[in-house]
Amino acid sequence: MAKIRTLLIIVISLMIRKADAQISSADSLYLQSIFTYFTYSNVVPDSGFMIQPQVASVNDVHTSLSSNFQFEFSDFNEWNISVDSVMHSDTIRNTRLNQYSWFFKQKNVLNYLPFTVNGKSSRSYTFFYPDSIPQTCQTAYLVIPGNGNDEAYFMAQNASYHTRNCQMIDHFRTQGDVYVLCKPNEEVRAICWGNLKMNQYIVSYLDSVNRNYSLQYLMESMAMIKHLKSNYNHVIVMGLSEGGYTTLLASLMEPPNGAIISAGYSKLFDTFQWSHTVLQTKFDSLVDVYHQDSIRASIEKSTCQFLFTWGDSDQTELMNDEYTFHHTQNLLSGLNNASFLYDYKYHTFPPCNLLDTFINRIQDIPNLKFSATKTTIDTLWSKIDFCGSGPFNFDLYRNNQLLNSFNQISNSTSIPLVDSGLYDIRNIINANQQVGYCMDTIYYNPLLVNVKTQESVLLLQSAFSDYTWVSLKTEDSIIRMKCYCMDSRCLFDYTGPAGKIEISTSNWPLGMYILKVYTSDEIYTAKMLKR
Repeated sequence: MAKIRTLLIIVISLMIRKADAQISSADSLYLQSIFTYFTYSNVVPDSGFMIQPQVASVNDVHTSLSSNFQFEFSDFNEWNISVDSVMHSDTIRNTRLNQYSWFFKQKNVLNYLPFTVNGKSSRSYTFFYPDSIPQTCQTAYLVIPGNGNDEAYFMAQNASYHTRNCQMIDHFRTQGDVYVLCKPNEEVRAICWGNLKMNQYIVSYLDSVNRNYSLQYLMESMAMIKHLKSNYNHVIVMGLSEGGYTTLLASLMEPPNGAIISAGYSKLFDTFQWSHTVLQTKFDSLVDVYHQDSIRASIEKSTCQFLFTWGDSDQTELMNDEYTFHHTQNLLSGLNNASFLYDYKYHTFPPCNLLDTFINRIQDIPNLKFSATKTTIDTLWSKIDFCGSGPFNFDLYRNNQLLNSFNQISNSTSIPLVDSGLYDIRNIINANQQVGYCMDTIYYNPLLVNVKTQESVLLLQSAFSDYTWVSLKTEDSIIRMKCYCMDSRCLFDYTGPAGKIEISTSNWPLGMYILKVYTSDEIYTAKMLKR
């Protein structure tokens, strides 16, 4: 046994020397200087634990940083975020993490959301904790951690400075689904060399190439908010410290229903040079764009409810001054959607019950979901679902013109949309005279009919000449499609895979046609015109 142990030591030593020989001594010293932090798993990272491949050279470091940090200040001048309609489970990491369930105390915990901004494709990663008590009106909580090493992991352990007063995950998952943002170079996203991850060198390097560290996860947060708003009745974003500042910026640009900024903002950021410089290395010139006057103006116009909190005995100088002198409260005084809380201690989130008071107020606000369901020959049918105490009064607008008013509506209702245009719901009031909101819009163009249900999406040209096409996305592998002229003759009969189906219509007479598409559980009917 002793001989075997000695042989293993020799083999391992030879392997290490061979690996070291592949890089120069200068590169080795460089890597040793920037990889000094331990990883959350406290083991040698592999593909089961980490998303990023191990770096083995200085070139690998620069390649990894370039591929993982794509966004710069100019991307926030004008942005158009396109997000996936579904959240994806990271099966590779989850398979391994499920073997170590005490890490995050949740099976299949890691999700990712693909998104695109200004032609740049990226992903948001979150640790997902589904609600333990099903809710009629669904709420999503997005938690953005502050500074610190692997704070999302320590939050799951209730061993973080975030959870000093409130065990966030355990508490809020009794009220909805909880998503904790996994920031770049943290937890499963760590950039590693051996069993160590990159230190704060990452911030200074990214600042030098104008792809500042925090701009990446700010955009990831905005993508998450946009996705969650389309899938939940209420979206609450909360952040602490730098995560609080990120929450503020993200909520101003992509407003959720509620935003909680704990020890994350001070109006003195504009004038306190040290804090301004630190923030600028991470957020670039967004710090100057969102100065105190623009923040007040943006909050005043926002549909989001904001809660700013600061605790006593905060070790951060500006945050402690906010607790004492209420600088930001004075700046935002008179705004109906800005609230302030001071009744707790330390640089952390407030106690859970104090946060509940703010959140319950948001959840009591009437909320309508406005969605397209299916089409008939010349109509797009929409559905309105209510969240809150009814009955409700509301107005339907098309292209900013009042189309119809609805009164005393208590249950989900369907509304036909006939003419092309952009439809939205306004002036929502419930029986208690509470003013509600609806964030959804529907654009309908009869010449390009787009019908979306939970299972299927049908897209077709309803006006054509010698050629047309029909596209169907469905869970069914085989569908049937027929097209009839007005004398009931079938001119096109197709049975086969779903997808984009091309139809030659050069021999069809001019006039109206009826399209029928059959899936296993639904029949679509649409009117088509050859002209």
